[in-house]
Amino acid sequence: MNPAAGDEILVHESRIQVPYRWSAGILGTRFFIALKERKFLATRCPACEKVYLPPVQHCGNCFAACEDRGGIGPQGSLVSFTQALYKSPAQPERNPLYGLIRLDGADTALLHLLGEASLNELKIGLRVEAVFAERPSGGLFDLRYFRPVR
Repeated sequence: MNPAAGDEILVHESRIQVPYRWSAGILGTRFFIALKERKFLATRCPACEKVYLPPVQHCGNCFAACEDRGGIGPQGSLVSFTQALYKSPAQPERNPLYGLIRLDGADTALLHLLGEASLNELKIGLRVEAVFAERPSGGLFDLRYFRPVR
């Protein structure tokens, strides 16, 4: 129904808070524990042998149950990258660089921050390595960023 000419549309302005709890699940919890120990947890499909990082419970190709896989990273190759040029409280820093990194031993890529590099020196295929937090807390930023291998 369209409002008639001269009808006033009422607008109410307010703020709401929506409390929520998020579960990392079994694999997510194990993934974060591994990061705290400066390791990467991946899973492998026993049927098609695809290695997933971050880990998944079931293969996206053949739906087989995946199993733990060790020996991933901490180095890999840059698959793609971008820079966020907008202000947002969600950004960890001003104009951060983000990359898709395929760690050695994995078939999928992990999206994370890039550090100790400028946009000009980044290129597809660049070798990068993980830089971990000095004091891990059991979260995603226990992995601070990836930097070029020098």
